[in-house]
Amino acid sequence: SYVESIGKGDSKSSGEKEEFYFSSAQQLYFDARYDKALEAMGSYLEKYPAGRYVLDAKYCMAECLRMDSRFENACDLYEQVIEVGDSDFRLPSMQKFADLSYVLQRYKIASMAYAAILNEPSLDEDVRHSCLVGQMRSAFKSRQYELSSEVAGKLKTAEGSDEKTRREALYVQAKSLLSLSRRDE
Repeated sequence: SYVESIGKGDSKSSGEKEEFYFSSAQQLYFDARYDKALEAMGSYLEKYPAGRYVLDAKYCMAECLRMDSRFENACDLYEQVIEVGDSDFRLPSMQKFADLSYVLQRYKIASMAYAAILNEPSLDEDVRHSCLVGQMRSAFKSRQYELSSEVAGKLKTAEGSDEKTRREALYVQAKSLLSLSRRDE
């Protein structure tokens, strides 16, 4: 592994070694050396499968994969982080999972992911707004016209919506209602 290759892992206690392994891998991530960070995080997880930084490592690995445009693999790791439950990485993982699902044209999954985020307590208004936009777009692309129309209606009057978002919401709502044969609305 990277840590062993630089010869810094021999004279430390088990806890110190674990922290050093993770910190070294994390520094590679911070230095935008994503391939090396991915390799080092993988080595960390092999050596410490129940370690203190497992969740941190999985999140960093997902980020490295996302930065390398390996979106499907990133989604798999984001899901693992989300499944753990309450952590600092849960909400950012949920957002990135939803966004990447949309990019991967998994619109129904993206729509459900945005809905799950919108159910989170104490969401920042900017996050709430961007999730509503994501949900509207993904619901429309997955032909969930009732949902896309409903969310578009919220976005048309939302305080955080600019003119461009309001126009898009109006368009999506009109097309959705047309697809539902509700032309009069």
